[in-house]
Amino acid sequence: MIINSTGVTKSDLTDYLGFWTTKLREVYGSDFVIRPQGVVDNLATSASLTCMALEDVMLYLAKQMNPYTAEGEFQDALYALVGLTRQYASYTVVTRTIEGTAGTECEVGSVRFKNSATDDIFELNTAVTLDENGKATGSFTAIELGGIELDSSALLNIIDAPEGIVGVYYSEGNVTNVGDDYEDDSEFRLRWIATNATN
Repeated sequence: MIINSTGVTKSDLTDYLGFWTTKLREVYGSDFVIRPQGVVDNLATSASLTCMALEDVMLYLAKQMNPYTAEGEFQDALYALVGLTRQYASYTVVTRTIEGTAGTECEVGSVRFKNSATDDIFELNTAVTLDENGKATGSFTAIELGGIELDSSALLNIIDAPEGIVGVYYSEGNVTNVGDDYEDDSEFRLRWIATNATN
């Protein structure tokens, strides 16, 4: 392994075998060369491969201990030292109007619909009872994590619902709170760089 001002360069098998050839010539004479057979030759090759495997581990750990190149859990641990935590994915939550027979009770999870265009599924997350007009505003959580858009004009198809429910649709006052997507390593690194520059 070569470490200098330009960084770290991994040695290859030729580098190691050259090193062993030089060392073993001191013992076996100046005409010694490593060949594919022979006990000493095989030991030199095995030792070289072991050193190369150790270099791989060292380079991996060096990469993970550098805040500019760290990934995954290593990146989380490094950035936690300066108070940064990764933004994990969250669920999209929407409110939509449920329509059906007045007085129908809808328990948590009893109403599920999907966006016919994208097949994103939403599930009722609060119990509601339809009023005398046969309507209620229900809060629904997306089944999958991340930023899922649900446009007001989206066609909603009921998957599951109690008897008496005839439809779920957008009406005035319904809201969509789009969830956050998982912050990947590159996004997290950019946020660290920005924070680091400010500090």
